[in-house]
Amino acid sequence: MKGRTLVSTFAALLVLALPFILGSCVIAGTGTIHVVNWLSSGDITSLYIYPQGQPDTRDEIGNTLHKNDFHEEIGLKPGPYTIHAVIDYGAAAAEEYVTVEEGVVHIVPIGDGDII
Repeated sequence: MKGRTLVSTFAALLVLALPFILGSCVIAGTGTIHVVNWLSSGDITSLYIYPQGQPDTRDEIGNTLHKNDFHEEIGLKPGPYTIHAVIDYGAAAAEEYVTVEEGVVHIVPIGDGDII
């Protein structure tokens, strides 16, 4: 009985904390881009996220994104962005475009159809 009460208490606390956990993904006045590697094969070895028309040379990831891995970029000003992914150290590249909205987490899957 004691174990069941502990599990119930933990579940209740998790449900109460969930809005705070998810809410931390967006800073007031900004948006978030959540990039996921959905390539059928290949790893994302470099990732660039920048306002459209203003290419950035700063790689946003320190580790390779394998299949189903993700990277989240928070605190982005609203507006159009380019997501440029380098696949397998330059063997290919993929791009996606998204318009960041305030208070929104934009999920951006990088898949085979995005390869340029």
